[in-house]
Amino acid sequence: MTVSTVKTDHASAAVPPVARPTVPAHIIKDDAEAIAIAQALAAEFARDSSRRDRERIWPVAELDAFSQSGLWSINVPKAFGVVPNCPTPRSPG
Repeated sequence: MTVSTVKTDHASAAVPPVARPTVPAHIIKDDAEAIAIAQALAAEFARDSSRRDRERIWPVAELDAFSQSGLWSINVPKAFGVVPNCPTPRSPG
């Protein structure tokens, strides 16, 4: 068992905040656009991925790019009645 002797009273001061995007994320219009965006991001993220892993670099830019791409919002199947531009899915009816 490892016991840390680091005092954590002011731990948050040791890690500076990371700036977040200030513009709303893109809204994906259809399946083809989602696939195209995912493929483009996959190619972009593959560059330097080994270096990021090896050097334990937190992928801030990549996470922001994914977030801004609109891909976070496509996780609800259409069968459940997703309403465009609405964060909450509508019950199928």
